[in-house]
Amino acid sequence: MDAASGISPRRARRVARQAKTSLLGDALNFPIPHIDAAVLGVPELGEAFRQPVTSDVPALFLSGTLDGRTYPESAAEIASRFSRATRLIVENGGHNLLEADPAIGAAVVAFMQAKPLGTTTIRLPPPKFLH
Repeated sequence: MDAASGISPRRARRVARQAKTSLLGDALNFPIPHIDAAVLGVPELGEAFRQPVTSDVPALFLSGTLDGRTYPESAAEIASRFSRATRLIVENGGHNLLEADPAIGAAVVAFMQAKPLGTTTIRLPPPKFLH
């Protein structure tokens, strides 16, 4: 999926520029796009695939405030093009949200049943760092 999605030249330049001052460089992106899709034998889908999508189909957008791959700002930008978007922000949530708290799964089930989520934000405890 990641290899086929590829990266536009403009975004690749942006990633390279930001990696110079980022705490982790571009480590969160590894191994894609470092390994070319052709090396993996996967056709790269190109610019047409990466064009913005609009829709009036109900869609649920989950965002974790500590997600290093899919930033809440990116989800908000994409959701703005969906006329029936519902956003759920998980404070202190990372990239793999579904198993982080039962309330997240319950919200997804409610959405799939066309019921109100009951909240737009779920707060998880902050991560614990080792000394």
